[in-house]
Amino acid sequence: MTNNAKNIKILAVAVLLVGIAWYFGAFKKSNQVTELVSFVDNAVSLVETKGRDAFADFRQKGGDWWKGDKYIFVYDMEANTLVLPPTPEIEGTNRWSTEDANGVFYVREMVNALENKDYVWIMYSYPKPGAENALPKVAYVRKAMIDGNYVIVGSGIYY
Repeated sequence: MTNNAKNIKILAVAVLLVGIAWYFGAFKKSNQVTELVSFVDNAVSLVETKGRDAFADFRQKGGDWWKGDKYIFVYDMEANTLVLPPTPEIEGTNRWSTEDANGVFYVREMVNALENKDYVWIMYSYPKPGAENALPKVAYVRKAMIDGNYVIVGSGIYY
């Protein structure tokens, strides 16, 4: 076999391996997205059934709604933090002017986008629970109704 033939064969195998790795990586992300949508949709159903009583469920570490870096957060439509399990000291604060390291006013974007939609995807940077440095995060957020008012219920995937 000539050197050119060997090089072409090696290149073909490398392309095949990269393709397989990409496919399974994309498949994993696809599963994460599907799980995230279901997770938030189920949280919205709980909020619309139990109202603010659902918030205690969201705050239980290791429970159905908060495992590791996956948790439910809730804001009202004025950007007030109602539930943020990893940092409960932020609950009760307004985050309208809070921006991430890249200048994204992510809660403001959620509020503004959900004025005309039932759900949106928002990309921003945020620290994983227990970490100091922010990582890129994509969040799926939906409106839910409590006592005649909308709230924002969401969760995200760090990548």
